Amino acid sequence: MLIWLERILKWQEERGVSDKDLEYSPLFARLKVAMYLAHSLPEAATGLWQRYASQVNERDESSLLGCAGDVLKDLGRKEEALAYYQRAILRSDPDNAVDQRNNKVFNEMIAELQAPQKPAGKAWWQIWK
Repeated sequence: MLIWLERILKWQEERGVSDKDLEYSPLFARLKVAMYLAHSLPEAATGLWQRYASQVNERDESSLLGCAGDVLKDLGRKEEALAYYQRAILRSDPDNAVDQRNNKVFNEMIAELQAPQKPAGKAWWQIWK
């Protein structure tokens, strides 16, 4: 995935397209890549998030804010993720069916992040412990 990310960023640079010029879809796609990288390559995901955080904040669009919440949640940045999910809900359009479906997911993520942590126990396969 990193190779393709490098290629698209190089292609963008060669064409003289700055990050601020990105339209909604390419920006959303880059956030999704950061979300997928968060588990295996958190440093790369963090770098990608930092690169695009200002554009996400400037646009202030519900789905971008929710995706930012996903990235931060997967990076283990719980409080920041909660803030982005809550902001996404506030920025949603009450007349937009997609926004309302997304709000249900965002509310589930908020509940998950606010739920008390389960104590570390033995794994299901450690029956002898």
